[in-house]
Amino acid sequence: MKKSSKVLQILTAILVLMPLFCFFGDKNSIAAEVEKQTVMLHKREFTAYPTEEIKNTGEEMPNFDGEPLAGAEFTAYDMTQTYWDSYRATEGSHTNKEAAAIDATLKATLPNEGIVFSLTDSDGKTVKDLPVVSNKKKAVYRFVETKKPAGVVSNKSKDFVLGLPVHDEKTNEKLATVHIYPKNEVKTLDLEFIKYGIEVGQDAKALLGAKFKLRKVGSGYYQDGNFLAEASAAQILESNKNGKVSVAGLNLEPGTYIFSEIDSAVSVSGKQTKQTEEIYHYKEKDVVTATVNDNMEIEYTYFDAVQAEKKGDTAVAYNYKTPEVNKVADDTTVEAGQKVTYTITTIVPNDIERYTTFTLVDEYDARLDLISSSEQIKESMKISDKTITDVTAEVDTTGNPFTIKLTPKQLAKYKGKTISFTVEMKVKGSTNLTPLENKVVLENDFYDKETTETVTTGGYIFQKVDSVDKSALANAKFVITKKVDSTTHYLVLNNEEGKEVSGNQATDDLNVSWTTTKDKATILVSDQHGAFGVYGLAKGEYQLQEIAAPEGYVLLKDALHFTVISGTNEFKELEAMEVTNKQRGVLPSTGGMGIVGFIAVGLLGVSAAVLYFKNGRKKFEA
Repeated sequence: MKKSSKVLQILTAILVLMPLFCFFGDKNSIAAEVEKQTVMLHKREFTAYPTEEIKNTGEEMPNFDGEPLAGAEFTAYDMTQTYWDSYRATEGSHTNKEAAAIDATLKATLPNEGIVFSLTDSDGKTVKDLPVVSNKKKAVYRFVETKKPAGVVSNKSKDFVLGLPVHDEKTNEKLATVHIYPKNEVKTLDLEFIKYGIEVGQDAKALLGAKFKLRKVGSGYYQDGNFLAEASAAQILESNKNGKVSVAGLNLEPGTYIFSEIDSAVSVSGKQTKQTEEIYHYKEKDVVTATVNDNMEIEYTYFDAVQAEKKGDTAVAYNYKTPEVNKVADDTTVEAGQKVTYTITTIVPNDIERYTTFTLVDEYDARLDLISSSEQIKESMKISDKTITDVTAEVDTTGNPFTIKLTPKQLAKYKGKTISFTVEMKVKGSTNLTPLENKVVLENDFYDKETTETVTTGGYIFQKVDSVDKSALANAKFVITKKVDSTTHYLVLNNEEGKEVSGNQATDDLNVSWTTTKDKATILVSDQHGAFGVYGLAKGEYQLQEIAAPEGYVLLKDALHFTVISGTNEFKELEAMEVTNKQRGVLPSTGGMGIVGFIAVGLLGVSAAVLYFKNGRKKFEA
């Protein structure tokens, strides 16, 4: 391929310049009076380089194809010695010698200095007078485009060889001005990429309204078609509904161009406050780099969705939101003294390398005791349900809240994976039956996320009273039961089986448990105010069974049914349920004391009458 390209280059040079060398041959000296000849270059641009070479005649060619191209600089290098040395050393015909000499001239190392033409003007023209003799030989020059206008495809820009003087093909007169038409392929480029937003655990979505500035390294910022502006005056570029950011139709110089993101209504680089709804964030302001080479080819450097550096002929860029944090209890309706296992989870974000802070802060209710130690919390850490050893957590449980500090760099290999910790806590007894809240916050560089897990406990309190005058009754004894799969379970407090306790039970260290053995049940005794009960019962159906009535009162035959519901947790205090007892010997109001008296009096009367008549009869018989 390289060989054929070189041959084509040589042949092209021969076809273009053959008329200009018609006077060359074995005689290479020229009259001393001919010193200079005017050379005018007419620079032409094409959107695609012509497939067929157009022959230069040395004369002006008004109908030459292409459009004038301004801003090109040419330097003419004196290659006379190189040309003629190769010409003489080559055997064969003049055509062979000329081809070899041109090839040698195009390959030779250029001299340090040449004759520089001014930049082509708006008509694509530049002119210079060049000596026609060099070291007593007909001068031969190699023209090199030393400065190319923006958009020029370098590998389509060819050096060419010109030998002086050039004569008219018909009259053989030296031309007053030699006209040459060098060509360029000029390519306009579009610098563009697609902007996406990613929420953790979801697919990327085109992001509308993100804002950017574009700059050329070593130059300035883009504004109205050029790269000369200061940053403050740069044109603001904005992503459209498809996420596309584009600057189209650019005539670019080779170099490096960088899209830098700036804060917008949809994305910011700093820490967002909790007073506002979260928007996307970014860390690195330079998001896409476009490198334009001499051949107007673009190579983009960018970061993919997991922030891995990529290169290619297209580019994307991503903004992110912080991951949610979750906390789940293994039981949400709990009893006093119950151990509750909380599982804290979050997802490692795709841009975790952009974080410097990734810390879980757990603030728990005062009615909960933290049981897990720092070491136990560390050991509970899992990623995707697997125990890992290459990530360390710094856990501090010395206060409330406790903290779990993670190192973002260690998490980089686990992007998109779920990280979890388990924490054990114990429910304290309390008369405060509002929900027990446990809040965890994911503190980070961009937007803190938080969640609260709630567990509830209930209770029931009673008052033992006289059924008639409602006076408080002390020393009534009860047990509390519940049915589990048709089996009766009895309440035990503080693991003290068979113990009697008086009044309402709600101490911090209260512990609720259950037994199927009645003799092991805790006996609740009404105090001097008739009060008794338990705080810290889980939601459910229960029974209250009296096992000993106050002295002088009748024992309740049937258990009382009561329900602990979540609604009780809305109140700090419970209203007591009245449990009534009747005194012994008291009959219902439908049969009072009067009838008993009448019967007793009647019996006494009958007995007296019988005795009277009996004694009277004895007296009569006597």
